Amino acid sequence: MTAHYNGFFNARERVKETAKRLSTSQKDQYESTLSVFKIGDEAQAKSAYPDMDEAIKKASISIQRHSMYIKGKERNDWIDDNYLLIGKAQFYKHDFWAASETFQYVAAEYKDSPLRFEAMIWLTQVYLQLGKYVDAEYVIDYLKNEPKLPSQYRGLFYAVAADYYLKKKDDANAIEMLEKALTAKLKRDVKIRYNYILAQLYQKTGESQKAYKAYER
Repeated sequence: MTAHYNGFFNARERVKETAKRLSTSQKDQYESTLSVFKIGDEAQAKSAYPDMDEAIKKASISIQRHSMYIKGKERNDWIDDNYLLIGKAQFYKHDFWAASETFQYVAAEYKDSPLRFEAMIWLTQVYLQLGKYVDAEYVIDYLKNEPKLPSQYRGLFYAVAADYYLKKKDDANAIEMLEKALTAKLKRDVKIRYNYILAQLYQKTGESQKAYKAYER
């Protein structure tokens, strides 16, 4: 409980607020297809350093003080959450290499935890930011055929896969992934964004009726 409420909870709130601030600060260019995610540019990410460093500090202290590694296994259920949160904070700092190492650690170390799947999805986002498309494709192909992928992560996975296909100029697969992402439970602003990108892609590929309906939505 202490690992959750004293460290993780407060650190998570900082990360959530920073992610929201970076998203708001990034201005969309509507003459081109929108990006699936908004994480700000390098200059905007620098403004997040103090909050993200504090979040990393809180989560790290929580791990150091409350880890219960007994007989080769972590017994505190909140330790993997804290590690994952550190990775997210590093991601929003645009410290992508550090984030890559953290997400890889969670995916490898906590194979019995559903959080390993979330770590793999975030790792794919890191690969896309680093331009490591081959690595991103490998993880996407693995998760696409993974029956154990928890339902709560499928919306994020499909969105990340759509981002990959957009970067590869593969509009057909990007459309398919966004359509699947929209079947998940999403926040209103996220659903609007995905529909808008879909409309742009439908229009680009000559599917005027579908584009019209998506713009309406």
